[in-house]
Amino acid sequence: EPLLVEFVSRAPWHVEAPQAWFVLVDAALARGDSSGSASREQSRAQSAEWHAFYRARRVQVRANPSETLPRLGLAQLWLSANELERARAAVESALAIDTRFCRGLELAAEIERRAGCVEDARSRADAALACDSKLVEVHLTLARLARDAGDATTSNVHVARYRELGGKKEL
Repeated sequence: EPLLVEFVSRAPWHVEAPQAWFVLVDAALARGDSSGSASREQSRAQSAEWHAFYRARRVQVRANPSETLPRLGLAQLWLSANELERARAAVESALAIDTRFCRGLELAAEIERRAGCVEDARSRADAALACDSKLVEVHLTLARLARDAGDATTSNVHVARYRELGGKKEL
């Protein structure tokens, strides 16, 4: 069991991670550890769901190599896993297909912001807004960039626009 715990902590996105979680759930149940099995079951379900989406997006990329949306989906998955370099590679592959892919530019801005590349984030966000001024998430990215720079006024303007466009996440 300790080896499996080590495995899922070091390689949570490995293709075998959901199966490792399954074994860990069974081990906790065998010990009578109901709270441990419940938390491990939640981790197993999240891992299985992430991998199912990942496999689907990979199949879509192979089936439609010139489509940008499956690559955007891969970038979103990697971003949700906080794998910024992989997210960046996936979104850049979409932007290589279509340099004016508005949603790709929007996600690229958020990836760059999370990576700490402020100027690149701002540049991508500006390009996304020039492409489509009604993109919701880019306003949240710009609000966070302004907040981090200590510019409350600009941050509030972007938060207001984000809410106006239907955004629900917290700053």
